[in-house]
Amino acid sequence: MPRKARSFRYEDRHPAGLDSGPAIAAIAHAEGWLEPLPPITRIALRPWQRAVFWGLRVYIAIMLIVMGWGFVHATGG
Repeated sequence: MPRKARSFRYEDRHPAGLDSGPAIAAIAHAEGWLEPLPPITRIALRPWQRAVFWGLRVYIAIMLIVMGWGFVHATGG
């Protein structure tokens, strides 16, 4: 027995009431999305945090050098 084809129209899955401008504005107001964000400022890192970040930078630089060396030798250059 063949199945009946289903309708996958946008209107069937998303009722018009949810996409209206006032509904979206009400959600934005209720969630606090319309309020300005607090200012973003830098924080002072502790010495050990600075050391970790510099260590990561050195590690990334070394890995880029190793990968470049590997690509050069893998291509026969």
